[in-house]
Amino acid sequence: MTSHDDTSRERDRFGMMSEQIFSQLEDRPGWWGDYSFPVDGSLSWQIGPLLLSVWRRAQEWQVSSARAEINEQAEDIWRVEPAEFSDPDQGELNRHIFTQTEESISIVPMLADRSVVVKSVKPFQIHPGQRVNIFVSTPLWVGLRVQAQNIVVQQLPLVRPSDTWFGPSTMEGELCYASTTQGRFALNDLPQRVHRATTPVLIDNQSSKAILLQRLCLPVPYLSLHDTKEHGLWTEAITMTSNDDTDFAHITVAEAPPAPYQDAQKISEPRELTEKNVLVRTFDALFG
Repeated sequence: MTSHDDTSRERDRFGMMSEQIFSQLEDRPGWWGDYSFPVDGSLSWQIGPLLLSVWRRAQEWQVSSARAEINEQAEDIWRVEPAEFSDPDQGELNRHIFTQTEESISIVPMLADRSVVVKSVKPFQIHPGQRVNIFVSTPLWVGLRVQAQNIVVQQLPLVRPSDTWFGPSTMEGELCYASTTQGRFALNDLPQRVHRATTPVLIDNQSSKAILLQRLCLPVPYLSLHDTKEHGLWTEAITMTSNDDTDFAHITVAEAPPAPYQDAQKISEPRELTEKNVLVRTFDALFG
């Protein structure tokens, strides 16, 4: 049986270790990056609605996760702080065993592991020879990477998006995620969220018919993440070119986000490597 004095000493011990890592939390531009832990040290994050706690033991990393109620205020919050003395079993606990844990772990923002389907607020037509710029946002994942082994031990969606099917039939297409936000023609109309990334999309209709665009499938596994500082995380700019009156488009991925963020720091690589110009089913559209 654990006595009150034993519990107090344990709480004090965790408090002292938390103070050892508190100084590294100051002046961080974002919730991601490298974090150092003494053995038995711990940190807690809130990133939008995700509540995440990490404990370092001598031979394991313990990761506990839970989610706060989704509301407008929670969507804009991120903070990192020493974890209170608590039972990691209070959330969903995952344990990652090593011969010996190293001192640091990296918290890495990642794009979704499937394509993301974005709806337009209302369907719109893009006439032959016309081009339109759209800004879309897609949900982020957080990855925990052990640096020396370069192993991503766990990935968690900051907000778990719902599944959706994208394709002309149940036999043809792919399983995707459904975005909870619509594309916007003006960047100022797209809310900036700590748990989402922004992608600028240029749609170029070089076909002989108008496109009535209803949904857009964004192949985010092909994209990387860039830190624009004051305007959050962005991907490269992409161009979708339609020239054969089908729901396929030629996707061209730029080297970086557009101006003024072309020099933004790349902080996460694509999940899937591909050519910079690929043919992908991306339009849920009617041609007429």
